[in-house]
Amino acid sequence: MSEQPLVGIVIVNYNGAGYQNECIRSILSAEYDNIKIIVVDNASTDDSMKLLNEFQDERIIKIYHHENGGVAQGNNIGIRKSIELGCTYSLLLNNDTVVTPGFLQKLVDAEEDIACPKIYYYNSDKIIWYGGGKFVKWKGNSTHLHFKKKDEGIKYKKYYDYAPTCCLLINNRVFGTVGEMDEKYFLYYDDSDFLYRANKKGYKVFFCPESVIFHKVSLATGGDKSPTSLYYSNRNRFYFIRKNKLGLLAKLFAYFSRKIKIQISKIKRTTDWIYIHEGMKDFKNGKMYRKEDLKKLG
Repeated sequence: MSEQPLVGIVIVNYNGAGYQNECIRSILSAEYDNIKIIVVDNASTDDSMKLLNEFQDERIIKIYHHENGGVAQGNNIGIRKSIELGCTYSLLLNNDTVVTPGFLQKLVDAEEDIACPKIYYYNSDKIIWYGGGKFVKWKGNSTHLHFKKKDEGIKYKKYYDYAPTCCLLINNRVFGTVGEMDEKYFLYYDDSDFLYRANKKGYKVFFCPESVIFHKVSLATGGDKSPTSLYYSNRNRFYFIRKNKLGLLAKLFAYFSRKIKIQISKIKRTTDWIYIHEGMKDFKNGKMYRKEDLKKLG
């Protein structure tokens, strides 16, 4: 086997004490040695970075950022470090994942500019979280194929438009053409925006089903119905539509989807509608980046 290309594994951490070390342990057991694990800490208030002292491994590089600038900004900091270290690839990886032996070698062996693995829900019997993805322009969003379905043997290798940065291998030369992540998103839709721009430059995502990881979905944000998820996913969807000129149909679909979600949440007497409405209001007022104290809205 030829020499392994150097891969910078970029992990953005914010209060990941409950799961980050399991992710790191799985990487160190993944049978790919030529790596730099670049952990970018977004001003965590827990012991997650201290707990990394469990690993006496010089390949682990800790970067302490003075503020929580979001996932997109953290990824950019890590990507710049990966390039500075002379890495051929950057692997963007959530720290609420667990990887399998050989996952990275299979992605690298594909020799593609952008590649992603098959992603299962953690502790599931092969229930798929990501098995391919595409943009749905008239809805103004992206979607995962085979979502929440039992894997009956997805073995085909195929090119797709979209994959999440939950686990995405990118040749570092791609950033010179496409640019960095848009930090205005803070989190959610930053991956959609990057890959939409990559598509325009002629890049596609190579799906490698032999490479497998597991995802503890949305642990870092409190779940897909948390104030954080409701606010950013709704605000950023409209920003994504406007920035990438997806058209009137996408705007109308997103607008009425939002109205329906608000009405349903009011009927159920939940506070969900507050965060959805606040996201839209901030988008209209051009208030992007980080939203302070979301929980105070409720």
